[in-house]
Amino acid sequence: MHLFIQQNSAGLTINENANPIVRKDVESHIKKIVPEHMAYYL
Repeated sequence: MHLFIQQNSAGLTINENANPIVRKDVESHIKKIVPEHMAYYL
C-alpha cells in the first residue's frame, strides 16, 4: 500500500476486521479526547 497524506495533523489507524464494534469503540474514544467544534481549534 502507498499512502500520501499532505497534512501534518493526519493520523491512521489499522485494525483487523474481526469484530465490527471496534470501529465504534475507536470513534467514540477519539470523540471524547478530541471533540469537534471547540473554540480552541483554529
